[in-house]
Amino acid sequence: MANPTIYQPLLQKLATVEALSEAEKDSIVALCRDVHGVPRNRNIITEGANPDRVHIILSGWAARYNELRDGSRRITAFLLPGDFCDIQTTTLVAMDHSILAVTDCEVAFVAPALIEEITASSAVLTRAFWRSTLIDEAILRQWLVNTGRRNSKDRLACLLCELHARMNLVGLVSDGHMKLPLTQEFMADALG
Repeated sequence: MANPTIYQPLLQKLATVEALSEAEKDSIVALCRDVHGVPRNRNIITEGANPDRVHIILSGWAARYNELRDGSRRITAFLLPGDFCDIQTTTLVAMDHSILAVTDCEVAFVAPALIEEITASSAVLTRAFWRSTLIDEAILRQWLVNTGRRNSKDRLACLLCELHARMNLVGLVSDGHMKLPLTQEFMADALG
């Protein structure tokens, strides 16, 4: 089993949207028993692939992206420790985007049946997963506004504020400071 502290960001993130009992925390940790190291610049899953697992970032950073016909990349989200990469895989036949490890990552590979089992047995965890997904969708809407209507300075400021808030939520901000592992290339692919 992985170091128990690796689960803290996931537990903290879910606990912000729903109070979790010790048994519910144990159930979440049990979901993450199949942990894989994914080296930086390697895809966790690729667009078009058959999604047979839900992926949860336990440590490191990842990016959700689409590759365009001209070979350029458009990043549509940065994924932090505690983030579900693709909880919607239970309904997809093929991935409509890729997920790249921006840094070395520890990723839990979870069978969709385990997600279905845990949500069938716990209304609290169902609400926690659902609310977490709704927050992710709200962030995506802000990305659409950000890239579609804000000038470059405002886009950068909005992204930095979002990342700071999300990192703080899972304990990755120290004395108000955050460490960003993002290169200029990643920032450009995210900000347009």
